[in-house]
Amino acid sequence: MTGSLNSSHTSPKKTTVLIVFFVVMVLWLIADRCTKIVMDSGHTVGAYLGSPLPSVFDFRLVHNGGAAWGLFGGASIALGIGALIVSFCLIVFVCRRKPSSSSILLSVLAALICAGGIGNAIDRLSLGYVVDFIEPTFISFPVFNVADIGVTVGVALMFVYLLIEWRSEPSESERN
Repeated sequence: MTGSLNSSHTSPKKTTVLIVFFVVMVLWLIADRCTKIVMDSGHTVGAYLGSPLPSVFDFRLVHNGGAAWGLFGGASIALGIGALIVSFCLIVFVCRRKPSSSSILLSVLAALICAGGIGNAIDRLSLGYVVDFIEPTFISFPVFNVADIGVTVGVALMFVYLLIEWRSEPSESERN
């Protein structure tokens, strides 16, 4: 590719890309699991657990048996299996992709998505619901968790990256 995102940097080694991917994935997964354990320990569902940034978000314990906004309620097992399949596909993508100048960025984004998907899948498959606890107070929005942040940020930035990459691709007439 001759796009602006790829032309000015040397490509990292495959081992570097894989190490970055697995380190980010494991660290994000640990952060997700630890925060869920702390927030779910000994608290009742719906309990207010504090507000580190008043007027921005509260900590409130929710057990979500569906997806965002409670969609697909009761489909926790199917959602968990789907998240594991997507995570597996992303791992294969990162492992098989030829390193390029953008490989580190893509591996970080894929790692965030994988860690979030695996973290929520662990909840879904072991508990039958996802432990959510971050409740925005400045906007009407579903309660979420660290895994959700990883998936949302990873998908959004990967979409932006791919859009930029697509826009910087030379057209057929420019290649000839």
